Amino acid sequence: MMTLNVALCDWGTASWVDNHLTEVIQPILLRAPEVILEAPWGPPADIWNLGVVLIEVLDAVRLFDGRATQTGGVFQIKHHLEEMVALFGPFPPRLLAQGNRKIIAEYFDGQGNIHDPVPRPIALLENWIESLTGTNKEEFILLLKSMMKIDPDDGPTARELLGEAWFQHIAI
Repeated sequence: MMTLNVALCDWGTASWVDNHLTEVIQPILLRAPEVILEAPWGPPADIWNLGVVLIEVLDAVRLFDGRATQTGGVFQIKHHLEEMVALFGPFPPRLLAQGNRKIIAEYFDGQGNIHDPVPRPIALLENWIESLTGTNKEEFILLLKSMMKIDPDDGPTARELLGEAWFQHIAI
């Protein structure tokens, strides 16, 4: 059994679900899709955020960097969205309909595809996880795939996550 010591922090961007202090929550590279699109957000944004953080904690790598060499290696939200789609699939029409219309028009076409995507190699979540092997790695990948849903309505609650196989090997 692995022991995991956890310290919670808010990076200065925390807010209440029922009383938003701001709509800009989470550090940019950790933001949930609904937060980037300025769509309504709630606890599922924290679940997404935790998934991104878990990868950083375990393997000291960033899942997203929002850059592409084709555009000078500078961070762009468009590239961040492309990375999300490459790993977790397309943005559902319902979520796009709830987002900020200006943001949606800037980054998506009428079919929900990102405008002029930069060609990228095929992205596999499995390639990001190097510190785990065997069943532990498989369970961790399943955990991340359950947590990191483009559609916030498709993901598990925090209580449901506690039942995931990977957490059964962790002493928190």
